[in-house]
Amino acid sequence: MKLRQANLEHSDENIADQYPDLIDGLQKDSVQNANDARATRKYAGWKVIFKYRKQTNTLTMEDFGTRGMNEEDWKKFWQGPWHTAKFGTSDAGQRGQGRYLFHYFSKNKTVLAESVDESGKYRFGWGLPDRYDDEEKTLEDFFPQMPKLDHPGTRLWVLDIKKELQKDLLDTERFARYIRASWWEIIRNYQAVFVIDFDETETLVAIPDFPPVKKERLYESERIKNLGNVRKLILRFCEEDIPEEFRGIAVQRAGMTIRRLPVSAEESLRKKIYGYCNFDDELEANLRACELPNHMDFQNKRTWLYVSNSPRSHKPQQQANLTRAILRR
Repeated sequence: MKLRQANLEHSDENIADQYPDLIDGLQKDSVQNANDARATRKYAGWKVIFKYRKQTNTLTMEDFGTRGMNEEDWKKFWQGPWHTAKFGTSDAGQRGQGRYLFHYFSKNKTVLAESVDESGKYRFGWGLPDRYDDEEKTLEDFFPQMPKLDHPGTRLWVLDIKKELQKDLLDTERFARYIRASWWEIIRNYQAVFVIDFDETETLVAIPDFPPVKKERLYESERIKNLGNVRKLILRFCEEDIPEEFRGIAVQRAGMTIRRLPVSAEESLRKKIYGYCNFDDELEANLRACELPNHMDFQNKRTWLYVSNSPRSHKPQQQANLTRAILRR
């Protein structure tokens, strides 16, 4: 086996500690890899399938409508985080550390990877946090009866899921809730497909119906210093409560919700308010630079501080004013 270019024997444990919710982290990191590698900007034929195989206690994450990994991407995938640029388009992902979270879910820390690139070249490898092999073994050595990946894309295998993580991981409704909370924008705008199969039954992730919008406020094109523009900020007040995972203001980047800003209002009103904000390319690139590696928040650096303290930000008094403005309309 080949040693990784840094001592990463315990990297999966260290990286897992950075995630407030491991299950949410797993779906978010696996999907953003597929999001980065999509073959078309508008997600034609794009799909991600999460499948648990009970007989082998194995989780697979397979994407379709992507470019797969070419030789350069493949080397970067196995070399380890921080050493080289992240593979793919880097629209959503950064640093490449998220895949080490997959090792953490495995009792023996083993992850397999298959990929077919745009030229039809098939690649297979398997690894531990500190070493890997992409030359000696094949998928058949691990699963003799399993057909290998036969389409452009990537399939990751997490072997021997830890018993203490199985209950939370294999809760289909919880997993679907995390996906739609993170990726609602590409599901709504591009009909991106997510399938969960944890019990021999395929579940398609869908955005639930929301109650009618009673009032709405829209703000557009707000300049943030010399960093770029907030393209759109929308707040909506509904007649009835909305699903809990959508409450607050979603901060969007590359089709992914990084975090939700709470709305300052009475609890009965908060349950009825949701919204989102997105940014032009310039500000999105600046925000990406201060995004946490787990894709769940931002570091308190200059860009995020300016955005979060802008005139239409989440500061309690300002959001209270926005909320009152909505209710007065």
